[in-house]
Amino acid sequence: MRILVVDDEVKMATLVAGALERDGHEVEAVHRSRDALARLEAESFDLLVTDLKMAPPDGLELTRLAREARPGIDVLLMTAYASAETAVEAMRLGAADYLIKPFQLDELRLRVRKLADARELGESVRVLERENELLKRESDAARLGHMLGRSRSIREVFDLAERVAATGATVLVRGESGTGKSLLARAVHRASPRREGPFVTVNCGALPETLLESELFGHEKGAFTGAVAAKQGRFRAAQGGTIFLDEIGEMSAPLQVKLLQVLEEGEFTPVGSDRTVAVDVRVIAATHRDLEEAIAEGEFREDLFYRLNVFPIAVPPLRARPEDVTLLLDHFLGRFGRTPSDLTPAAREKLLGHAFPGNVRELENLVERAVILAGSDPIDAAHFPALHRVRVSTGAFAVPEIPEEGLSLEALEKELILQALDKAGGNKTRAAALLGLTRRTLYSRLEKHGLGT
Repeated sequence: MRILVVDDEVKMATLVAGALERDGHEVEAVHRSRDALARLEAESFDLLVTDLKMAPPDGLELTRLAREARPGIDVLLMTAYASAETAVEAMRLGAADYLIKPFQLDELRLRVRKLADARELGESVRVLERENELLKRESDAARLGHMLGRSRSIREVFDLAERVAATGATVLVRGESGTGKSLLARAVHRASPRREGPFVTVNCGALPETLLESELFGHEKGAFTGAVAAKQGRFRAAQGGTIFLDEIGEMSAPLQVKLLQVLEEGEFTPVGSDRTVAVDVRVIAATHRDLEEAIAEGEFREDLFYRLNVFPIAVPPLRARPEDVTLLLDHFLGRFGRTPSDLTPAAREKLLGHAFPGNVRELENLVERAVILAGSDPIDAAHFPALHRVRVSTGAFAVPEIPEEGLSLEALEKELILQALDKAGGNKTRAAALLGLTRRTLYSRLEKHGLGT
């Protein structure tokens, strides 16, 4: 445990701290109750071991103040002035135990060990209670692998995934970043007859064309500068299993041709080789891009699209299923060791009013950061500094609340255009659709804000 020892007798404080440190506890000793209060305000301790008779505040008052500042802290009082009234008052104020001076250090160590055991048992009970509470809350929710939801739209996604998992069909998962496309792909693999085979992931947007080709299809020794040894590639590594091609919309035209060969013929040619390699691999692809628009602009092959789009699944954004936000919020709180009751009403209101452009991934990251910032304290709205206060409109989206100092409508429009371009992967037709504009109007706004065309 983390223990704070308080005694105005320096020798006594040193003896007590030393004995407890030898038992493996992390101990800090101070000699004034006011110093103890300062330490309790600054940091969290599991146990306060304090003398009773000290300069104000005395041990009883310190017990009361400590329990107010740190409700979860245990207190063990030491005194040479014992009385029944003092003991009763100490217990009433929240002291866990009481030692009469002089005492043997072994007796102190035994009392502290019992308190530590009780805390450990209490924490185990709280963990079980948290798990039971979350199970009750999630009992009416649907699950698919690590995905969770109760909304109709996400249940339909789970149903489609379960149906296609039993087949060998190619799957194209579509949806915004952070919606859980990779989790869905992994769940399909685990529910499929190929579950015992490998599940291999490749992010097609994370590597340049030359490296991606080698990563996918492998290469022969000496195929290019730096190819000091042969490499089998991810398709061969996925033999008998599933390969997940994330951000397939970022794949270059030459690589699209090679991927089409794999889908049509079940074979490919490694870089620097003149022989083909046959593979038995199921392909699941994912993208946040509008591939139909990419086809219209000559950026994606139409024949490859139809090969990938055998069984499309569209994962809805979090803002389109608001009934899942509370469920997911409480689920992530449990994952990071907190309960739904640890979140203050103000913090919950702030989160429920957020549009979550980063979807489920954003919600998870926000909760994890808030849990770290809060420590053992309740999680308040201040622990979500990255969120701007929003109000939910009567339309399909949230709009920012105008601050007291006002805002620039021009700057807001520019920011929304940049966000739309980012979400659309630079595709101006898709960005215009996201903003409810025509392509011509978007070009006009880009020129107006000096963003080029």
